[in-house]
Amino acid sequence: LVIVISTAFLLWFNVPGLTKTLFSDGSQSSAVSEAVQPTDVALPNSGVGMFDSEDERAVLEAFYLSTDGGNWVDASGWLSDQSVCSWYGVTCVAGAVSKLELADNHLNGPFPENLSDLSNLITLDLHGNSLSGEIPAGLGDLQNLMRLDLSFNKLNGSIPPELGKLKNLVYLVLNGNHMLSGPIPPELGNLSSLNDLMLSSYEGGTQLSGTIPVELSNLTKLTYLEVSNSLVTGPVPPELGNLTNLIYLDLTHSPLSGALPAEIGDLTNLQYFHIGEGRNSLYGSLPLNMMNWKKMRSLQFNGTDICEPSDPAFQAWLEGIQELYRTHILCPAN
Repeated sequence: LVIVISTAFLLWFNVPGLTKTLFSDGSQSSAVSEAVQPTDVALPNSGVGMFDSEDERAVLEAFYLSTDGGNWVDASGWLSDQSVCSWYGVTCVAGAVSKLELADNHLNGPFPENLSDLSNLITLDLHGNSLSGEIPAGLGDLQNLMRLDLSFNKLNGSIPPELGKLKNLVYLVLNGNHMLSGPIPPELGNLSSLNDLMLSSYEGGTQLSGTIPVELSNLTKLTYLEVSNSLVTGPVPPELGNLTNLIYLDLTHSPLSGALPAEIGDLTNLQYFHIGEGRNSLYGSLPLNMMNWKKMRSLQFNGTDICEPSDPAFQAWLEGIQELYRTHILCPAN
């Protein structure tokens, strides 16, 4: 059986003011979730014709029981004799479960280990619930997965490096899980299809530590990167200048240090760049080639010791930015 279905993607980007509003109330994930909607997508490594629907039913039934399904906001169809494809939040392609979307549905309990048995999943969206425990390493076996949103739960422990095996992943958001800890896995740099990577927390911060992996510079399709409100230290890697499709970069409220590398001036599509605030040891001059950011709409570097070049052209460029949070420290004349 051969299935040929067209693929369509819509890249969505909020204007800076709206984005910050969405972040503050914790609903950014649900807003952005409309961005990467792999609908009617052929499964890249599909085993259609080989899956066992009874096995999928067993996995979903166990998922319901382990996440307090009786208290979900909407559990229409679940545990009934109807096809699992008719259960609330479940979508199928050719009879195989391709999407599990149960955001903001009062799921509660440890994150189920056996979701990796739903091998045809292209979307797993469980954001805005109360799932706890560690992110299972087995999710890295979901080779068809294009969208993974586990934001705003109660997950803890480290981000499994096995997620770096998800070659088709376009959207990875783990925001709002305050107890995530450990370093950002360099293996995430293998996610060659990734557009959005969100690892921030907006209240209380995460326990993510270490430095920003240089390997993230391999994500050349990336448009959206957040690593804020964390314990991540060290300098901004100059290699991030390779991310020339980047539109949004938020590194605020993390104890970063050093001077901004000149290579960030190569991010000519950047519209939103926030760094500083909170504890940090950032210093030095803003690179003059930031004037290449012709699309910049929101720039923040206050709460740092970063100085501003006194060059008149640079100052005029700064003044022309719609949303600007600055230090007002002029760099010493050479």
